[in-house]
Amino acid sequence: VRRACDPSGQIVDESTVSRNVGVVLPAATCDGGTCVPASSPRRVELVVTETSGFAFKLIGFRRAVAGAGSATTTIPTPPTTTVPPTTVAATTTTSPSASARLVVLMSGPKVITLSGGSTLTVQGDARIGSTAPDWLNGPASALSVTGVTTTGTAATPGATMSRPPVYTDGNYHGPGVYRGKALTIDTPTTLAAGIYILENGFTVPGGNRVTGTNVMLFNGCGVNAPPECAGKGKITISGGSTADLTAPTSGPYAGILFFQDRSNTQVVTISGGSLVTALSGALYASNSSKITLGSGGSDLSISQVVGQVVEASGGSHITVGP
Repeated sequence: VRRACDPSGQIVDESTVSRNVGVVLPAATCDGGTCVPASSPRRVELVVTETSGFAFKLIGFRRAVAGAGSATTTIPTPPTTTVPPTTVAATTTTSPSASARLVVLMSGPKVITLSGGSTLTVQGDARIGSTAPDWLNGPASALSVTGVTTTGTAATPGATMSRPPVYTDGNYHGPGVYRGKALTIDTPTTLAAGIYILENGFTVPGGNRVTGTNVMLFNGCGVNAPPECAGKGKITISGGSTADLTAPTSGPYAGILFFQDRSNTQVVTISGGSLVTALSGALYASNSSKITLGSGGSDLSISQVVGQVVEASGGSHITVGP
């Protein structure tokens, strides 16, 4: 039933509205309880089930107008209602699978919310840090776990893993974090496979050679970088040097060889030398002010380049592509 009222609260129009409503009568609540028309409820909730079985909810709030013709409208704050907690039975074990597919670390209530018909299917174990009976906010049928659901286990997977080593002398040591000084390759060097976090850049001076397979060099500050990390170093492979590097073929950085932080505008220079410099992987420097590929007759091949300005000079021979 839809009612229209005048400013004094008197009903001036009343009509019945239906939309394929089935045999199930609409369920109405007012201010979280039984509806009493004379009480001028502030919040009305109507749940309607159609003949098809589809159910939908209508929620309305009473609006108080300051006066006839006034543009000032006050919408009252809906009252706080208490929703009964929804519980899901959990199998408590001492240690769920170390490869749990879903891990939720928070320990309070409603750490998982499924609403509006959403469902969550976990193909494996689920590890829930909360022990609250209402850790699931939504219908129990919306969550499906094919493995073991364990509550009260908030330990972060991999918490015992060590962080990557940090090097501050600028010399090559292997994968890890290079802080304070740019990683400088001043002797023929083969980079071990892995991820290199370069907080102050990467430099190969002229006359040197660097090789490596399954490597990704990130030019920027890592997650655990100190506040003073600026992440504004340069990537420079100088003329007369040679580089033969290959990006990872799998994992989150597959195909990416150089990844310059998007906030870093420093120039990227890969000049190469008399020997062919082959970079198998992408050079991603989307905000670099300029990418220089080759100078002074360099030969250079690279799989992909992402940047704003690209430059080659001095009779260089540059190939971009597979």
